[in-house]
Amino acid sequence: YPLKIGEPILIDAEKLFERYLTLLYEDILQNGSDPHFQKKIIRLFLYELHRLTRKQEPVIPQRIQEIKLYLMNNYAKELTIESIAKHFEISPSLLSMSFREHYHIAPIAYVISLRMNQAARLLRFYPYTCKEIAELVGFQDPLYFSRKFRKYWGMSPKEYRVHAIQIPPQG
Repeated sequence: YPLKIGEPILIDAEKLFERYLTLLYEDILQNGSDPHFQKKIIRLFLYELHRLTRKQEPVIPQRIQEIKLYLMNNYAKELTIESIAKHFEISPSLLSMSFREHYHIAPIAYVISLRMNQAARLLRFYPYTCKEIAELVGFQDPLYFSRKFRKYWGMSPKEYRVHAIQIPPQG
């Protein structure tokens, strides 16, 4: 399995090492020395180690994490890619490219998803009007909000509220 030799592995593999070293130790104590079985144990160990290293998520730069946190805390404000870029003193194209690279979504699409999810929560649990919810989640025009909501959820805010009331929360 393609593990890079001479490079440290940046994963917590303590339990993996413990499990396979214990298997090897027990095999040696119980069966003497069976090289065929020991090779199989070592191959399984290397395979699992390889799988762990492939699952590793890339480290997201602090700056990009800060941008995501900023969007989460300010989604209800009027945000444009330019205003976000200006706030972080970064070019709009670099901001968009970096954010998309690490989160697999464009920054403004992420803001819209935050708004739509919050709007759904408000519809489900609070008796606000559609106009009030639109304002609370950052839309100035309630009709535009309704169109965006329908496009995102596949039903109008009113239909969503009725549907949400009919289905009791799971927990």
